[in-house]
Amino acid sequence: MGFDLKAFEKTQYTRRTVKVEVPELAAFFDKDEKPVFVVQNLEAAEIAKVEVSGQSNEKMVELVKHLFAGTDPEKIDAIKEIAGLHADLEPAYIQCLTRVEMGVIEPKFNRQNVVKIAAISQDAFYRLNRKIKELSGQGSELGKLQTSSSKSKSKTV
Repeated sequence: MGFDLKAFEKTQYTRRTVKVEVPELAAFFDKDEKPVFVVQNLEAAEIAKVEVSGQSNEKMVELVKHLFAGTDPEKIDAIKEIAGLHADLEPAYIQCLTRVEMGVIEPKFNRQNVVKIAAISQDAFYRLNRKIKELSGQGSELGKLQTSSSKSKSKTV
């Protein structure tokens, strides 16, 4: 049996999403609200961004140093901070930051928010990271498939 390209082209898909409990951050939620964030799987292009983010960070730090050579070191540090660049961080950690920033969809965070979550609760940060990585490995959820050989039958994958 061959690959049904017509059915593949017609198939709709959605990202996988799940709620992740973050009880460590309950102080930042309304009292009557359960402390959860919504995360999604990352698509291939986003995973590639995560993979190179650690290397990109190092290159950008060097670029800032060269562009602002001769500038007050405190100003250079301020520029790096605003840009979310850190020369002393491990590439693996930068990848985790990027994954969480891209994968948490509710609430939507910027890089500084994610850094603060990691500082406040390493458990919550790495739990979010693991769940996003797990969902990304599973890929998007496929809609109903309509095979070209039997249009009356549909199969859910």
